Amino acid sequence: MELDLKRLDWVLIGATLTILVLGLLLVASATGAVPGKAGTWGQAERQAVFAFAGLVLGAVLVRVDPRRWAIWWRPLYLFNVFLLVAVKVVGVSARGAERWIALGPLSFQPAELSKLLVIVTLAALLSEDRSGTVERGPRVRSWREIGVPALALAVPILLILAQPDLGTSLVFVAIGLAILYTAGFSGWLLGGGSLAALLAAAGVVALQLREHLDFPLKQYQLERLIVFLNPVAYAATGGYQILQSQMAVGSGALFGYGLFTPTSALNVPESHTDFIFSVAASQLGLVGSLALLALYGLLLWRGWKISAEAQEPLYQMLAAGITAMIAVQVVVNIGMVIGIMPVTGIPLPMVSVGGSSLVVNLVCVGLLESIAVHRKKLAF
Repeated sequence: MELDLKRLDWVLIGATLTILVLGLLLVASATGAVPGKAGTWGQAERQAVFAFAGLVLGAVLVRVDPRRWAIWWRPLYLFNVFLLVAVKVVGVSARGAERWIALGPLSFQPAELSKLLVIVTLAALLSEDRSGTVERGPRVRSWREIGVPALALAVPILLILAQPDLGTSLVFVAIGLAILYTAGFSGWLLGGGSLAALLAAAGVVALQLREHLDFPLKQYQLERLIVFLNPVAYAATGGYQILQSQMAVGSGALFGYGLFTPTSALNVPESHTDFIFSVAASQLGLVGSLALLALYGLLLWRGWKISAEAQEPLYQMLAAGITAMIAVQVVVNIGMVIGIMPVTGIPLPMVSVGGSSLVVNLVCVGLLESIAVHRKKLAF
C-alpha cells in the first residue's frame, strides 16, 4: 500500500515530537549536562538513541494494517506471558523488585511491552464477533462475553504484581476498562464494579495494616502508602522525596529558572526518571509545565478522535487502549510528583529516562497513526 500522507494525523505527530524533544532536554538538564561541554551528555545521548529506535519502529508500523496484529494475537499473548514469567526467573532485581531482563549492556522491562501486547489481545478478542458492525456508545452486553478477556487481562496483572509492581498493574486495569467501555459494556457497570473493587482493596490494605500482615502488599509498598498520608512525619526518610519534589515544583514560580540551571529539583531522588516533572516545573515554571500538559492534552485528544472516528471496532479499541495507557501514566506520574498520589514508579511518557518505556510509547503512537491511515472514518 502506498502511504497517503494526507491521512496522517500531523497534530499527533507534532505533539509527540515536541514532547520528545522537550523530554530529551529535561533529561540532559536533570543529569548534569552542560551546553558546549563534551562528556556531560551521556544519559541524554543514550535516551536519544532509544528515541530514534522508537521513531523508526513507529514509522514502520504506520504502513502495517493493525488487523495484521490482531491475527497474531494468540502467539503475541503467549510471548507476553513468557516474558513476564522469564523476568521472575532470570530478571535483574533493583529496589526489591524483579522487573528487568539483561540483554548484554542493556536491560529490557517486559512490563512495558506487555502493555501494548495486552491492548492488542483485548481489542482482538472483543472485536472478533463485531467485525462487520458499527456500534457506538456504551450498552449492556452479556457478561459471559467478558470472561475470556478478563482472564487474558488478569494473567499479566498477576504476574506483574508478583514482581512486585503495583503501579504498572493499575495501568493495565485502566487499559482494560477503556477497551471494555469502547467494546460496548455499560460505563455505569464498569464504574460501579471498579468502585467496589477499590473499596474492597482499601479494606484489605486496612486489615493488613491493622493485623501487621505480610500480604498482599510488600513492606516497602505499605511504607510508601503510610508516607504518602503524612510525608512531613517521615521527612528524614521516605517523605524526603515527596517534600523535595513539592518544593521544587513550587520554586519554579511563573517562568522557572531556565533549562540547565541548577535548582532544588536536582536534589530530588530519581529526578531524571519518575520525578522528572519536578525538573520541568522548577526550570520551566508554571507556564512551561502547563505547556507540557497542553502537549499531552493534544496527544490524548487526537488519540480519542482517531478512536471515535474509526468504523472498525478493532481500530476503536486499539486507539482507546493506547490513549488510556498514556493518559493514566501522565496523571499518576504528575500526581505523585506534586504529592496527591502515592509514589508508584510510573514514568512520564516520552520524557522520563527509560528505554523500554520510551520505545513502547513511540511504537504506540505509530500504531495510532497506522489506525488513522487505514481506518474508514465514521460520518457523524
